[in-house]
Amino acid sequence: YVLDREAGISKFVPSSDDYTESDYLTEEVDLSDAASMAIDGSIYVLFKNGTINKYTRGAQDDFEISGVDKKMSSPTRIVTGEDFDNIYILDNGNSRIVVIDKEGKFVTSYQASILKGATDLDVNEAGNAIFALSGGKVYKIDIN
Repeated sequence: YVLDREAGISKFVPSSDDYTESDYLTEEVDLSDAASMAIDGSIYVLFKNGTINKYTRGAQDDFEISGVDKKMSSPTRIVTGEDFDNIYILDNGNSRIVVIDKEGKFVTSYQASILKGATDLDVNEAGNAIFALSGGKVYKIDIN
């Protein structure tokens, strides 16, 4: 799957010795302000204003974030996976990582000054660790 802010989400399926490209979305969606995408069977698209759209089999699902105490500011990354319990959002503007469950409910957040300039995020839920790339260094945050 590839997120293209102009063309939408493309799905590439292996076919003999090549890949066939098809449109994933079943309807026209404005992704011009999309920041990042994560996949766990469904696709979650994070937008620069902090909202998240969830798509399953190309159709948009009802999905809303609830319980977050402060509105997200300049979020840049979203991370989840099929074996994850939660969704992790790098909220650069507030120097934090916001954790929500797969229903959109707030779980917790991790705040650190290095997150303001972080450019990437990876999560090892089974290993209870979050890794943030900031200023050319990788920082580990322990998941409680």
